[in-house]
Amino acid sequence: MKKIWKHLFNQNMLYILLMLVQIAFLVLSVLFLNRNYAWVYGALLLLNGLLIIYITNSRKNPTYKNAWLVVIAVLPIFGGLSYLFLKTRRDTRIFFHNYEQQMEQTKPLLVQEPDAARHLFRFTTYPPTCSIRAFRFMNRPMSPISHWAKNNLQR
Repeated sequence: MKKIWKHLFNQNMLYILLMLVQIAFLVLSVLFLNRNYAWVYGALLLLNGLLIIYITNSRKNPTYKNAWLVVIAVLPIFGGLSYLFLKTRRDTRIFFHNYEQQMEQTKPLLVQEPDAARHLFRFTTYPPTCSIRAFRFMNRPMSPISHWAKNNLQR
């Protein structure tokens, strides 16, 4: 019995349930809520607008913020509600708290030596950020930067 409840209330099932709620909301709004649908949908759009402002101004990872902004913009009903659902979950907050602690602990290990870039630039055949195709393009005879590349990228 516990396994059945565990599978019924796991995170994927809740996502599926929220998607079904959104579909049901749209169908019912078209069928029954002709007058009040605009108010409810307007309230959800206002909620999404406030969530977009909150997410944009938060001090989170930009990739995390952009992912949520896309979800909220593409799925106006489901996006905002799922953000609120996941943001208020205790395990999500614990995960991000542990993540931030790990990032603070490993920050001293990410310090780059000052001469590392100079060493890489000096002892590599190709520049680290260029592909072979870009390097060949830079070294073609009529390239405006071929002179610079020959002088600076040779050993």
